[in-house]
Amino acid sequence: MKKMTVVFRLVSAFSFALISIITQAQESEIPTSIDFEIGERWVWARINNKTKLPEWNFFRSIVEKDGIKLFFDGKNHTQITQVFFDGKSKKPWRVWPIKVGRQWEYENEYKQADGTLFAVSQNVEVTSFEEVIVIAGKFMAYKIVYKGNARNSRGTFPQNDTYWYAPSIRAYVKYTSEDGNGYFYQRELIKYLTK
Repeated sequence: MKKMTVVFRLVSAFSFALISIITQAQESEIPTSIDFEIGERWVWARINNKTKLPEWNFFRSIVEKDGIKLFFDGKNHTQITQVFFDGKSKKPWRVWPIKVGRQWEYENEYKQADGTLFAVSQNVEVTSFEEVIVIAGKFMAYKIVYKGNARNSRGTFPQNDTYWYAPSIRAYVKYTSEDGNGYFYQRELIKYLTK
């Protein structure tokens, strides 16, 4: 009986290691308009740090305009590839294909709503492919960690962000941001709807 238990544990450990290796060997290509259906909709919510409840929602849906599939957020229409790839930057926000172990540098500058110039510089790594449970359900997702600094007219401060990107629905299902000085922000997917 003891021998069978030992053999079972060894087989289980080997199976788990093999599944982990196979899972981490996967990679996810950049989605294109072909991968989306008109009517698909993703709804995210900011999660309150104290109550752990959703505070406010925002969405993205697939619509057709002039024969082209676009993202629509209630105000703006955006090309699908623009959401997944910043073609203007030599150090883009996302590098495709996504796979565990991939690393790159990200830099961006933009104006905040008040007109202040804001610059971000981060080192990025895809650290795992793991199960994530959010309000919308369970998803297998790539954990993509961004660590670095942000700079504006008030100074330079830490800026650390983590995204969990689920290739099965071509969207992030969870996002956290923290500045190292007590600020913490979290969003998560609360609904995913198909046509």
